[in-house]
Amino acid sequence: MSIFLRMPAARRQPSVVLLDAELPDATAGEVLARLASDPLSALVPRIVLTGEQDPREHMRLRAAGAHEVLPLPLDVRALLQAVASRLGLAERS
Repeated sequence: MSIFLRMPAARRQPSVVLLDAELPDATAGEVLARLASDPLSALVPRIVLTGEQDPREHMRLRAAGAHEVLPLPLDVRALLQAVASRLGLAERS
């Protein structure tokens, strides 16, 4: 289980979650579902990085709760743009 999910609730207030889809202890879908179901993290934007090129996998990650899915290898400009965009959305909610 991710250390993020074991942190005390008061410490789980990031502005954005950046999640690698290749996790050793859980699937990205499991982590996304837990984040979406927790009232403390449900509104936090989630950006997933994946080496999977299949558009169906990107759709599955979005359906599981990813707000953005970025392909690997990482384009740093795309990441910065996604974070800036999501921070803007988070500030308006």
